[in-house]
Amino acid sequence: MRSQWQAKTSLVKQAWKQVVIAKVLMQAAALDAVGEPDAPLKMMARKVTSGDATNIEAQAAVTVP
Repeated sequence: MRSQWQAKTSLVKQAWKQVVIAKVLMQAAALDAVGEPDAPLKMMARKVTSGDATNIEAQAAVTVP
């Protein structure tokens, strides 16, 4: 727990980026599994920035039908 508090901001932002990418790609996989197009979400996953400054996580949530 202490190491999480002491982690540098850049490390935390990069970790959050990886979490967001994983979430968006899982949404894409779920769409693919039911026969819906997943390309828009895969494109969004490639655009995630450090700390998700552009809020792709929320955009992806709205994109899912």
